[in-house]
Amino acid sequence: MKSRDIAIVGILLAIGAILRYLSNIVPGAIVANPIIALYCLAIILIMPRLKDVISIGIVAGIISALISHSILPPANLISEPLGAVVCMAAYTILRNKIPLSAGVATFISTLVSGFTFLAICLVVILAGVIPEPMETFTIGAYVLLLSPIIILTAFANSIITQILFIPSSKILMRGSGKKSGAVAEDAVENAVENADAKADADTATGAETAETREPADISADIRAVTGDAAAKDAAEDESDVSAIKFENFSYTYPSGSHPALTGIDLDIKKGECILVNGTTGAGKTTFCLAAAGILTHEYEGSSEGTITIFGKDVRDYQNMGDIGKKIGVVFDDADAQLIFTTVEEEVLSGLENRGLSSADVKERLEKILKLTDIGKIRYRPPHTLSGGQKQRVALAATLASGPDCIILDEATAELDTHATGVIISILKELKAQKKTIIVVEQKPREMAEITDRVVMIEKGHISGVVSAGEFFDNYRDDDDTADLKGKDSDSYASDG
Repeated sequence: MKSRDIAIVGILLAIGAILRYLSNIVPGAIVANPIIALYCLAIILIMPRLKDVISIGIVAGIISALISHSILPPANLISEPLGAVVCMAAYTILRNKIPLSAGVATFISTLVSGFTFLAICLVVILAGVIPEPMETFTIGAYVLLLSPIIILTAFANSIITQILFIPSSKILMRGSGKKSGAVAEDAVENAVENADAKADADTATGAETAETREPADISADIRAVTGDAAAKDAAEDESDVSAIKFENFSYTYPSGSHPALTGIDLDIKKGECILVNGTTGAGKTTFCLAAAGILTHEYEGSSEGTITIFGKDVRDYQNMGDIGKKIGVVFDDADAQLIFTTVEEEVLSGLENRGLSSADVKERLEKILKLTDIGKIRYRPPHTLSGGQKQRVALAATLASGPDCIILDEATAELDTHATGVIISILKELKAQKKTIIVVEQKPREMAEITDRVVMIEKGHISGVVSAGEFFDNYRDDDDTADLKGKDSDSYASDG
C-alpha cells in the first residue's frame, strides 16, 4: 500500500477502536459495529490488493475481539476479514454500475460479517464447545436477538459509508488515479533478506553504478516492457501530430509577484525529443510542470492561454491520474514521486493500471527491475535509498505506466557516467518507438544523438528554438554554453 493509504487505514481503524471501546460503556451492537463502516470506507477509498484487504480485516477483527464486549471474540477474527473481502469484491463489481455502490457494498459486507459471526456462534453451541449451560444459553439468546440488529446496523453502516465517501473520495482522487487489480507477489523470505543485505552494502559504499550491460542489450528489454502497442506506433508516421502544444501560455504562482512563464508558444510533435536549456531559475522546471498538466491540476496559481495534451485541452482531463496515462514525469527530487512502501510496489502500480494480465505484469516487472538495475533493492522502502537509487526507481515507475510522453527534469543528476549512459540508451529506444521525450539535462552533450530541437528558456519566456545540430555545433563543453548569434541572446547557458 502507499504510505498515504496506510495512514488512511490507520486513522479510520483508530476511530473504529474508539467506538469499540465505547461499546463497553454503552452496550449495544449499534455502537460496536460501525467499525465495519470505517474499514469498508478505507477499502473503498484506497482499493488495496487482496492481501492488504485481508490484513485490514484481521486488524479490525483483533480490535473487535480485544476491546469490546464481544460474546465470542475468536469469531471476530473470521467474520471481519471475510466482511472486508466481501466489501472489496462487491464494490469492484458495483462501482461502475450503480451510483451508491459504496453504501451498497458496505451494506452487503455488514450482513456477511454479522451473520458469519452468528453462524460461528451456532456452530460453537451445536458442537458443545462451551460446556457451561448458562454460557450456552447466553450465546443462544444473543444469536436470536442480534439478527434484526445486524440488518438495522447494515442500513446504518451503508449510510455512514456513503455520506463519508462523497467528500473523502473527491479529496483523495485529486492528483491520483485509483489503482485496480491484484497481483500475487511470490517473495521468498530468504530472497528478501539477501536483497536487503545487498542493498545495504550498496548504500554503505555509496554505489550508484547500474549493472554493467551494453546499451545494445537494452533494446529488447524496453520493447518487452512497452509492448506491441509501442511497436505499432513506431511503424506509423505521426510526425505531424502534436503531443503537447502551448498557445500563448502564461503562469503566475500563487505567491508570485510576476509570471514564472510568459507567452509560451510551442508545438511539440509526437515522437520528438526536446531538450530544454536555460540558466538556473529561468523557468525550466515550471515549463515541465506545465507540460505535464501539474500546474493546471495541482497548483492554485493563475494562468492564461492554453495547453493541449495529445489533442485534448489540459483542463478537460479529469485529474492527474487521467493525464498520467499519457505523460510520465521524473524530477531531480524523486522523493515526492515515491509514495509506496517498497520499490517493487512503485513499479507494480504502473503495470497494474495498464490492465495487463497477471503473467504479463510479473514478466514486465522483472524486465523493468533489470533494465533500471533496481532488482537488488526491490523490497526496500524508497525513503531509505540514496539519491541515485531513487531516481532509477522513479524512472522505472514511469516506464511501467507506459506513457506516450516522458518528461525528465534533471533525472540523471545523481547518476554516474555509466548509469547515465544506460538511461540515454533507454531514451533512444523510446524515441525509436515514437515516444515523445522532453528533457532538462545538466549534461546536454549526452543528449545530442537523440535531440531534435533545443528550446531555450530565459526569464520565463522562450528566447529561442533551434535544431539540435545548430545548438551542439555552437556548444562549448568548457563553460557549458552555446554561442548562437542572431538569436534573442548572444549565448545560452546549459542547465545548471
